[in-house]
Amino acid sequence: MSPDRNSLLGSRGGVSWRLLALLFVIALIPRVWFLLEAKELPLFDQFYLDTQSYDRWATEIAGGKLLGERAFHMAPVYPYFLGGLYAVTGRDLVIVRAVQHGLGAVSAVLVFLIAHRLFGRRIAWIAFALGLGYAPFLYFEGQLLASFLGIFLGLIGFYAFIAALQRGRVLWIAGLLLGFASVARPNLLFFLPFAALWLMIAERAGIRKLAIFCVAAAIGLSPAAVYNRVVANDWVLISTHGGISFYLGNNDFTQGTYVPPPEIGGNPEAIDIYDSRRVAERELGRSGLKASEISQYWFGKSVEYMKADPGGYARLMLRKVALYFNAYEIPLDVNYEADRELYRSLRVLPFGLAWLFPLGVIGAFLVARRTASVSDRGSTAEAPAPEPNRAWLLVFFVLANAISVIAFFITARYRQTGVPALAILGAVPISLAWDCFRAKRWGRGAMLAGSFAMLFALFQWPLYPGKDTSLARAYGIAGKAFARAGDLERADELYGKALAVVPEHLDTHMNRGLLYFEAGRYDEAELSFGRVTQIQPSHYGAWHNLGNVMMSAGQPERALIAFEQARRIDPNYAGAYDNIGRAHFAARRLPEAEASFDEAIRRDPAFLSAWSNKADVRLAQGDFEGARAALAAGAARNGGNPALLEKRRALLDAERIYGEMRSLAASNGTDRGVLLSMRDSLVRAGGEVMLITLARDSALATPGEPGEGLSP
Repeated sequence: MSPDRNSLLGSRGGVSWRLLALLFVIALIPRVWFLLEAKELPLFDQFYLDTQSYDRWATEIAGGKLLGERAFHMAPVYPYFLGGLYAVTGRDLVIVRAVQHGLGAVSAVLVFLIAHRLFGRRIAWIAFALGLGYAPFLYFEGQLLASFLGIFLGLIGFYAFIAALQRGRVLWIAGLLLGFASVARPNLLFFLPFAALWLMIAERAGIRKLAIFCVAAAIGLSPAAVYNRVVANDWVLISTHGGISFYLGNNDFTQGTYVPPPEIGGNPEAIDIYDSRRVAERELGRSGLKASEISQYWFGKSVEYMKADPGGYARLMLRKVALYFNAYEIPLDVNYEADRELYRSLRVLPFGLAWLFPLGVIGAFLVARRTASVSDRGSTAEAPAPEPNRAWLLVFFVLANAISVIAFFITARYRQTGVPALAILGAVPISLAWDCFRAKRWGRGAMLAGSFAMLFALFQWPLYPGKDTSLARAYGIAGKAFARAGDLERADELYGKALAVVPEHLDTHMNRGLLYFEAGRYDEAELSFGRVTQIQPSHYGAWHNLGNVMMSAGQPERALIAFEQARRIDPNYAGAYDNIGRAHFAARRLPEAEASFDEAIRRDPAFLSAWSNKADVRLAQGDFEGARAALAAGAARNGGNPALLEKRRALLDAERIYGEMRSLAASNGTDRGVLLSMRDSLVRAGGEVMLITLARDSALATPGEPGEGLSP
């Protein structure tokens, strides 16, 4: 019987291209909506942590730097994918994200195809709907992160695997795809042993088929390993950050999520390949360590912790298991839970892990029970499940992802690779509930509903310890982006939300203070920076900013108190003395100002601002030669700094105009308008400091108004 070309489904259950095209378009609609919203927000081109690293790396690749000097420090497939797009589009972030969303829509179609192969048409449609309604898919596709690519390649490899099992051939393609997908998203590597065991035990494949699959997977994995060997003369399977990543999730200071290690300073932006190398070489007392040796060092630190505190490690592992199966999307780099408030498209989509985890767990239980209604291929609910029950592979796929994430640390985007399989499993109990409703089997239906309700509540139990801090940080980052875009009102609103969550969030108080300072709202800026000094009196930057606010408000004496406090906190920083000098200069204490600038220069001979300010002191004293000498010396110590050289050139022009003004003002009958015009020329020439001397010179008083000088 030949397929009916006019139907969406062929007579043998195959899926037509027309249906695939329809599914793709349906999946694309919410993604286009999200992209249109995203490109209007200032967060669109703001990158942090891994997103920043990917962008920088891709830019280098697009510029022709295809080979680096070290082994890969991150999984390399996405950076090369992104670099290829940059090379073609000229780093057009709209096109880049459109491509990523397009692949995300293809992933949605693959969910349908996998569910259709394993269960049939009805469950395929339900799984497609669950995946379509899961908003984080859209969100992570819209970031410069590898999550979406791992989902896409993982689904292709998984589909090829089950297709090969059903056809009994082309296992090598499945192995190759799954191996390569693991290079893109290394946690897919954990599925390969499950696939090999399935072949050996469930499928009873011979040694030949098993060997073909394993060799093909090894070939798929090999490009990164070969690159690392050739470039760095070091055997690293995929990337070098495995050791430090393992340590981040297995130590005595974490609660199962990303926490910067105290050895590196606790700064979330500080952890990269150079920091992990620096600490490892310092602790081992050797320089020039290979990447594999650095990774082994960090793995070893975790092993030491496990041996020293096995009970603590067991509790940590239990906590990580609970966090993995918790519905909250734990942030890293980006914060879905905070950012979704900026997108109506994300708020409209109904499903989160609070739905998918309970449904998926019940679906896994039904698959394990080999429940008849798991498959809708038969004409009755009593049709037996096929042998072997390949739906188990979905359970193993989720389990492999869980193991890969729990072994390290829990974060939302690392879980993403397993969510499509979770959606397919979640479609199973929904299909069964529909059968119960139609057959009026109320008891079984109530059991399903009760199980779902219990798990729905359980998986939403508040477990993530850093929720408030990460929300405040995310609101603060968004506020900073809006401030850069000039939307000060929205920025202030987001800073307010951050402080409502964590009232003592220092970064937000600092950024809000800068917002007020730049808007000229000095009283509010002073309150923000002052709050930081109350929370953390040793915060140098807050005292520095507080002093700048007071300087701008015309209060140099109060500014001097703030700058002196900053100097006491960090007496070795040359900038502290430069700030003190500026306060003295504003108060017209020129000897004290020059002494402070000299001290700044003594501590840092290349300190540009101090040399420039020292020249201004000399100008205010009428010592033009001394001012020129200070600028020349500063430029020489900064490799011929163009800014100081330009100021020196402008000084020569200002000297000339200054001399002409003094001569004209001293002569009788000089027109005041001419003097004012020359004053403007003096300002343009950079002679603002000279105006102070001019304004005090009685020879420049306006005729008929004794003692009135030319105010700057």
